[in-house]
Amino acid sequence: MLIWFIGIIVVGGKDISDRAMLAARKMLKYQLSERPDLHPIIRLNKMRVSLFKSSTCKLPEFHTYCEEGGFAMSETDAAMPVNAS
Repeated sequence: MLIWFIGIIVVGGKDISDRAMLAARKMLKYQLSERPDLHPIIRLNKMRVSLFKSSTCKLPEFHTYCEEGGFAMSETDAAMPVNAS
């Protein structure tokens, strides 16, 4: 499934519920509501949020980097893995 919010792509696999996808969008909306100055930067950098369960190696872009529970956004990539649990 794929959801957009102000240029942020939120993606999740088959095991990610619609509820988790919508919750991620709601959190982003709240977190960025007071920072509209960041919206163009986010669009420019094509930021994305990738929802997963248990381990990041479930995500295609992190299939070689398995981290149980997830990790913080990489400084060289605009992807932010988020544990949907």
